[in-house]
Amino acid sequence: MAVPRIRLQTHCIAAASIPQGARPCIHHPGTRPAVHQWLFEYARWRSMSTSSTRPPTCRRPSVLLEAQSKKINHIPGNAQSRHASTSTSAWHISTTQHPRQVSKKLSTSSEPLEKNLGASSTLVSQPQDPSTNYWKMYQEKVNKKERITHQELIRLSRWLGAQPMNKDTAQKLTKLIRSFQKAKLPFDMTLYNDLIHFHIKRNKFDEVQWVLDTMIADRSQGSLNSKVSQRTLALIMAMHLKTGNAAGLDRLIQRQDNGIAHYMAKFLEWTRGLQLTNEHIQTAKRIFFDLQFKRCEPNTPRFTHLLEHLFNTGKAQEALGLVNHILDIGYSLNKFTSTSVMSGLLRAKLLDDATAVWGRIQGNDISDISDISIANSLLAMFSQDPKRLGAAQVLWARMNEATSGLKPDEHSFGSMMASYLGAKEPAAAVALWHSMQKAPHWIKPSRVLYNVMINGLFYTHQPETAKTLYEELLARKDLKEPLALDTCHIMIRGLLSVRDVDGLQQVLARMEQDKVEPNGITYTIITNVLFSQRDAASADKISALMAGRDLPKTAITYSAMIAGYAQNGNMARAQELLEEMQGANHRPSIHVYGALMQGAFRSGQVALAEEMAQQAKSTSGGMSQGAYSIMIGGYSNLVMLGKAERWYDEMRRTLSKVTWEPHYVLLRACVEHKQWETAQRVVKAMKEHPFESYVPKLNMLIEEVERVTGQESRK
Repeated sequence: MAVPRIRLQTHCIAAASIPQGARPCIHHPGTRPAVHQWLFEYARWRSMSTSSTRPPTCRRPSVLLEAQSKKINHIPGNAQSRHASTSTSAWHISTTQHPRQVSKKLSTSSEPLEKNLGASSTLVSQPQDPSTNYWKMYQEKVNKKERITHQELIRLSRWLGAQPMNKDTAQKLTKLIRSFQKAKLPFDMTLYNDLIHFHIKRNKFDEVQWVLDTMIADRSQGSLNSKVSQRTLALIMAMHLKTGNAAGLDRLIQRQDNGIAHYMAKFLEWTRGLQLTNEHIQTAKRIFFDLQFKRCEPNTPRFTHLLEHLFNTGKAQEALGLVNHILDIGYSLNKFTSTSVMSGLLRAKLLDDATAVWGRIQGNDISDISDISIANSLLAMFSQDPKRLGAAQVLWARMNEATSGLKPDEHSFGSMMASYLGAKEPAAAVALWHSMQKAPHWIKPSRVLYNVMINGLFYTHQPETAKTLYEELLARKDLKEPLALDTCHIMIRGLLSVRDVDGLQQVLARMEQDKVEPNGITYTIITNVLFSQRDAASADKISALMAGRDLPKTAITYSAMIAGYAQNGNMARAQELLEEMQGANHRPSIHVYGALMQGAFRSGQVALAEEMAQQAKSTSGGMSQGAYSIMIGGYSNLVMLGKAERWYDEMRRTLSKVTWEPHYVLLRACVEHKQWETAQRVVKAMKEHPFESYVPKLNMLIEEVERVTGQESRK
């Protein structure tokens, strides 16, 4: 079998003589004069073709470019010359007119490329009928020599992309690629790769070469998308493995620009169905092994720091993919790297992935652990999900076996008690609490463990037991500072949840006795809990208690109480507190005004909402997107779309970047109330801003507006 030659760079075009009788070709106008383009294409064919001494001839008419009086035929190359060379299809004039005259006519009637590319977004809103054969419609137009628009070509490519990939579909895609070339339209890279995959599967490597050359020569693609190009490299790698092309593999591995950067799992996914043998897979693993060794060797401080950086910057999925790749290609992780991976996955709350990764690292059952740090990481991970209590119990039993070599410490007990409390089994948590302080452990609980237990007992509706542990904590003489502010916050929140105001007063008195200074969070907790229970009267009592003890209200406290009253509809009290806050020289933030605006709309006080919005403009940051969204949404809910649109326009003029939410709020109201003129202006404004939506529900509204307004314009 001949080894295919993969050319990943465009070819140098040598000058070539022009045979007599050759008919000049026409390229799509706009980039190069017609005769120059023909010289370019012919020289390229002449420098590469080895199977024929003549240019490719016409077999059947294909897509017609638009012309006012003359039709321009697409001349595809025959099958033999197409695969023996890398030339693209030739373009010939089917008329005796001078090329410049034809080119001039084309240039006066052709549509701008940007306009046609923009039309692809419109096609998304035109659902394709699954019962319609778009290829048949296309062939009928070709046979009748009718003009085929760019929109129709794009629609046809999407229809073919949804068909099962077989020999017939591959032939149709090949013809369509030529039509896209002629129309100077970018072809879908996913379909390019699907075609490459199909030809490799059938061992048609000349066909693969033609697709690759066409892909590279597609000037409109520009720089290839990273994800798609990596799939292309994976397919080329698979072809080299199947053909035994060691030299091709070496060139692929040595690529510096856009080299192999995908993982082994992606390689297996992209090459599924290509009949790669186990030997091929092992060779691929060795290649990835060597590449990883050169880039960043696993189990080194540099690799561990890389993982930590990915986890700390919110790229946990990327770190997880790297770890799985390392395990896929045959590396085994040491204790330090394993600990870093497990703790990172724990912080990212990827519980299922952490369990699976640990099973792969250990190579057997997850309970077979010999390192206490990893065991604690896993146990802490299980404690965050009540459904994993069973797994936590298995691991806990393993840690307490005499032969395990593990000795549970304070962190181990804290995680296991948290698991019981999260699963609402307080009796088991209390029993573990007492056993921890006896033989053979003899662990004295720290203030952190007291906080875990007290918080969990309030959560499981055991307030009396929680108060008992709180008194026990205060009686501890060996603790330097038995009472800390975080413990007070837990007690305040828990006591308020059960409406124990007397207990709250005792905690506040003990704070004063031990000189534990309350902060803004302390009173924010109080007001938030009370307002969440819609107990404004108790909130007033707490406010009076604060004033009676000469405790100054902070900006945070004012903000919490104003938001609480506004949420509960007591706008008069909220306004009083706003004036009091301003009188105390505390500047309200945009969040305070936002809460007042929301409360005003809920209570039907539109004038008050407008007043608060005007005052909000005087804040340090001015009106935020969230504040504008409140005004737009408030007026939209009241079907006052004129004022909603006024605030929408002001938002667009004021803010340089706007996300999808305000657009969606106004557009949804327009569609619901059939205000199509306003909706059309909103869609137009989104395109001018510019704004591109990736949110399905917003795209559905845009499609509905375009459909309705399009029908009305046709009428």
